[in-house]
Amino acid sequence: MLAVSHGSASRAFVECSGAPGLQESFRYCKEIEFKIEEIGDFFKAELYQIGSTSSPITPHDTPHVTPHVEKLLLCCEKPAGREQLQEKLGIRDRKYFYKTFLKPALKTGLLEMTIPEKPRSKLQKYQLTEAGPGRQTPMMVNYRVNAGIIPPDVWVQDPEVGGGRIVGEVCHFIDFASFVIGADPVAVQAMCVDSTNASLKAEDNVTIAVKYRDGSVAQICYVAVGPSDLAKEYCEVFADESAAVMDNFCTTRCMGRRGKKRLKGSQKKGFSEEIAAFLEAVQTGAPSPIPFDSLALTTACTFAARESLRTGCGVRPALL
Repeated sequence: MLAVSHGSASRAFVECSGAPGLQESFRYCKEIEFKIEEIGDFFKAELYQIGSTSSPITPHDTPHVTPHVEKLLLCCEKPAGREQLQEKLGIRDRKYFYKTFLKPALKTGLLEMTIPEKPRSKLQKYQLTEAGPGRQTPMMVNYRVNAGIIPPDVWVQDPEVGGGRIVGEVCHFIDFASFVIGADPVAVQAMCVDSTNASLKAEDNVTIAVKYRDGSVAQICYVAVGPSDLAKEYCEVFADESAAVMDNFCTTRCMGRRGKKRLKGSQKKGFSEEIAAFLEAVQTGAPSPIPFDSLALTTACTFAARESLRTGCGVRPALL
């Protein structure tokens, strides 16, 4: 992150002057002895315009969560009544519980009533809102794809025409993992099988590990030598002592601290919805259904995986 003073961080200045503008910003930071960390042959610079105060600009306000509120939120894996919550926390005094735990939690917006129109109802329960609490641990994502064999002489395998299966197909699974994790990828490592079989393309059997800025890790296991009667896609997601297991988009089982849930899917590909969403954005001037940064990072990770296969080393996905 690069924080620059009001005078040097003018967005118009950087947009108009491009690379020279960034160079000038770096020069200014060196003058004020602001430490600049360079990573390999590239860097990522985020410029924030800061006024008279030294407080950084954050994308949204973060509610203040006291240790007491944090303990209460951990007890709300499922909707629970006041007495249940007091019992879990080991608190007998009702007034103390309300003043120290319940009222502050409701005020933060992280906890809500199930019957808000009747706050004193005997059936009243309390549940977590969509606002929180957020994930407390990094995520582990394991995505296995039983893709089947495509002969080397098919156009998909032509590096100049189809680009190969890593570029043409594996990119989707990297994109899925990045969406689920919700953080920027920072490193990619790939390994494929070694084979003397002329009918098999080695990189069609590949494992790709992606490390994310928040500490999460995703592994894509793309297989071409599997049997046709095994379902194509299987994904496991782990975090916060919980897990979700997706079986070929037919069923998803969730389990862990917030209980168990089973979801059914229809395997709908979403092609028509994808086109409709894109056309609507074009016609109305709305933002792209998928942010450009997300598309660019997925593409960078995909080519980083190919570079990792070539060098045998981990590669940082560079946006240059």
